[in-house]
Amino acid sequence: MNGASTSASLRSAFSYCVQEVRNYDYHHYLCLLELPTNMRKAAFALRAFNVETARAMDVASDPKIGLMRLLWWQETIDKIFAKKLIEQPTAQALASVISENKISKAWLKRSVDARINDASREVTSLPETIGELEQYAEDTVSTLLYMTLQAGGIKSTAADHAASHIGKASGLLLLLKSLPYHGSRSRQLSYIPAKVAAKHGLLWEEGGQRGIRMDSREGINEAVFEMASVANDHLMKARQLAGTVPAEAVPVLLPAVPAEVVLDSLRRVNFDVFDPRLPRATILICFRVLENVLLGSHLFLNGAVPNSLSSMANHRNKSLVNSTPLLLLIFLLVLDAPAYGRTARLNRWESGIRLPTDRGEPAEDDEAEVGTRWAVLVAGSSGFGNYRHQADVCHAYQILKKGGLKEENIVVFMYDDIASHEFNPRRGVIINHPQGQDVYAGVPKDYTGEQVTAENLYAVLLGDKDAVKGGSGKVVESKPNDRIFIYYSDHGGPGVLGMPNLPFLFANDFIEVLKKKHASGSYKEMVIYVEACESGSVFQGMMPEDLNIYVTTASNAEESSWGTYCPGMEPSPPPEFITCLGDLYSVAWMEDSETHNLKKETIKQQYEAVKERTSNFNTYTAGSHVMEYGNKSIKSEKLYLYQGYDPASVNFPPNNFRLDTHMDVVNQRDADLLFLWQRHKTAKDDSEKKAEILKQIRETMEHRVHLDNSIELIGKVLFGPEKGSNFLNSKRPAHLPLVDDWECLKSLVRLFESHCGSLTQYGMKHIRAFANVCNKGISTSALEEVLVAACGGRNNGPWTPSNRGYSA
Repeated sequence: MNGASTSASLRSAFSYCVQEVRNYDYHHYLCLLELPTNMRKAAFALRAFNVETARAMDVASDPKIGLMRLLWWQETIDKIFAKKLIEQPTAQALASVISENKISKAWLKRSVDARINDASREVTSLPETIGELEQYAEDTVSTLLYMTLQAGGIKSTAADHAASHIGKASGLLLLLKSLPYHGSRSRQLSYIPAKVAAKHGLLWEEGGQRGIRMDSREGINEAVFEMASVANDHLMKARQLAGTVPAEAVPVLLPAVPAEVVLDSLRRVNFDVFDPRLPRATILICFRVLENVLLGSHLFLNGAVPNSLSSMANHRNKSLVNSTPLLLLIFLLVLDAPAYGRTARLNRWESGIRLPTDRGEPAEDDEAEVGTRWAVLVAGSSGFGNYRHQADVCHAYQILKKGGLKEENIVVFMYDDIASHEFNPRRGVIINHPQGQDVYAGVPKDYTGEQVTAENLYAVLLGDKDAVKGGSGKVVESKPNDRIFIYYSDHGGPGVLGMPNLPFLFANDFIEVLKKKHASGSYKEMVIYVEACESGSVFQGMMPEDLNIYVTTASNAEESSWGTYCPGMEPSPPPEFITCLGDLYSVAWMEDSETHNLKKETIKQQYEAVKERTSNFNTYTAGSHVMEYGNKSIKSEKLYLYQGYDPASVNFPPNNFRLDTHMDVVNQRDADLLFLWQRHKTAKDDSEKKAEILKQIRETMEHRVHLDNSIELIGKVLFGPEKGSNFLNSKRPAHLPLVDDWECLKSLVRLFESHCGSLTQYGMKHIRAFANVCNKGISTSALEEVLVAACGGRNNGPWTPSNRGYSA
């Protein structure tokens, strides 16, 4: 074989290794991207070797064939070190790496020998203690880290010790995660040690055989908790060594991050490895890995790991999403969904078809009695990454129009930039559900583009035609007997709702408009639905009960709301879409309206149904608390009084997904990154566009980190390093508004943006910090001194207020 063909063969071999790791060990594929170039080839070859030996028994049709494959690898290692040619791509790459680096043959042999010993034991031959499993993890996982350190020429006792602990933790957690798989294949949980099983009443013994009882879910959970605690201890020990690990070894130890994610996932389901949410949770691989890849901020050294067994217990019901606010994202999308399986969706529509003329159907109402139904629909964002907000509003319009509301009585605010957007795979069409029909056709373009502002919204609600700027001029000209329905969908923050053209909608201004509307005597009752993060804070402590207005919000005053129908999630949009189609609260109320008789369903019934679905069925795992404010007596009324009534919706539901099925979701504030990563994923390899998108992701994340760090510094300087963060994030009692002086809040937001750049939809979450500074009576001059120190001289690039405008 000549030199050129040998070089081509090696390139092909290494490409094969990269693909193997990407396909079957994606979490660690992401970690390897962080390694320096001189270590990456060796790391991918070693990881591919691990993939092949780890999967040998699982892919074989017969255990004997799997064992033979492992024995082949045992012999192949000898041949590689004897410099004999092997025509297998992983072996080829491994041979090349070994020829260039001093990698220990003993470690490679140890890894294969451990796999062979494990494959050779009977399923009823249980390990005696957790220590035996720790040794197995050391031999199979820690050795990979040792060899990667060795390939990089890194000689450090501290790094070796950290690698040992991280490998043991990773190995133990992977064994725990695999228990349901092995149990389904052999009907045995053969990786629970005998002593642990006996302690929790799981061990059975008969005729010289013994095994694990599978009929005690509680006992299995306790056994898993005990083993996970050992893994947690290893992660803690690795972290304690962080200060002594040389900088060049840090990227090698990044697999600590996926281990922490698995541990958090187990906590989230109360250590129940059979919980159906666990597979979904574990593919939400920590966003911190991407931060390491793009920013080089090696977060495994300072992430949150409970420091004791008791704190592990205290965390047993803690939400993974709440403990890692930038989570939920990206890697759910880049992981190929088929590798994790798709849940079968059952047809919900098994009941008999009902006709609108069935007995018990209310007669048509007297228009004079009901009054005119008015609606104001607001999509408060722009950009294709925010597709879902305009899709929500267009869908809402179709429901109201089919329900009999007249176009002249429906006012629509939307930027109108997604239907014909270059990224829209169906030009001129917008969908709000994976199986949905076009919801864009026929939607009136009352206020679009630069006309979508808070000021125009206020003018429309007050019926003030002279105050609106541009647009159709349509306003709510309601009369005393009329009812008004308002629906808003976008990003939010404490006390604010977003608008595509700044400034934000501030709670005090909006509540003041509602008070003026009530004082004019121009409506009978009003219902408001709001989809946004922290949307409860717009009304909490602010909304009077005597305005004849009933409000529900997607979240309480302190939490995110959620996007859904996103790429890679379940339910998933059509494969050509690279953005989320809807929002959890929004699709919950709209799909409820489309599948119920709104002349029979009350507002309260819809509120309860939406509350349950938005909470992800009372689990609050990536779900939020739907709240209600204002005059709650209104919710006893029928929905048709506000949304109208479409008889056809009783018989023709919009899709065949169950409405009582768990929905995968993404934090509203992370959906833009999700969209960017999907663009990066689908761009052509080695294209300039791919590099440009990655740069955009990096810059977006850097600005996020800058905002977070600036706010943290403000707290430390103004209130002390110990109390600063807690004070800035402190919540007021529910009967109090977010801030006493709203003008102070707006001035501080403008001051911050002048020095540190635009808050953006991500930074809206920090509004509470400025509110607390105002509530404390800190002077503007004192804050400005801190901002100069935090942001002075910084080039905020595209995030300067001169480019984007001020948020207040």
